[in-house]
Amino acid sequence: MENSIYQRRESPVAANCPLALADRGGNYGNPSVHARKDPLIMGVFPRRNAAETTKLFAPMAEYLGERLGRKVNLVTARDFRVVWQGVTEATFTIVVH
Repeated sequence: MENSIYQRRESPVAANCPLALADRGGNYGNPSVHARKDPLIMGVFPRRNAAETTKLFAPMAEYLGERLGRKVNLVTARDFRVVWQGVTEATFTIVVH
């Protein structure tokens, strides 16, 4: 599948995309991956304090969890360095920029 969106990406952050999904196993588009029960981790770049970030993005996490059939845990960070570390280490399965 050359030039397919299902190929493994080097980084979970898509260029100019406010929301990116990462698959640590390289299984983009594989329906069996979505049947897993382990929670997805949604990391949010810190533009506001943790309380406001949680208030703003908790509904999105809940909606995604319902649509995907998996729990989505929202993670806020105190600074960009912590979020970027989570991005580079593939800690997050969802990143909101």
